[in-house]
Amino acid sequence: MRSFGKLQVYRLVRGETCTGLLIADTRAQVYQRLTDITCEQPKVMSVSIHPLEVGNYTAVDFFHNAELIGRITLNRSAE
Repeated sequence: MRSFGKLQVYRLVRGETCTGLLIADTRAQVYQRLTDITCEQPKVMSVSIHPLEVGNYTAVDFFHNAELIGRITLNRSAE
């Protein structure tokens, strides 16, 4: 669906049915399936990924058409 640096958002599909959304950081080999934001109710049409000015945070916004339906904030700092 969308990528930013090494961060990518994937739509998981079985046949033509979306079964979930996944955030992946291929550089760090970290994958997280989303449970609060799903394919349907309402359907995720697009994703926006952008860095925030505070610390090493990245925002991932989920949209149905032009309406924001969900946001998660990721701390990209190394532990």
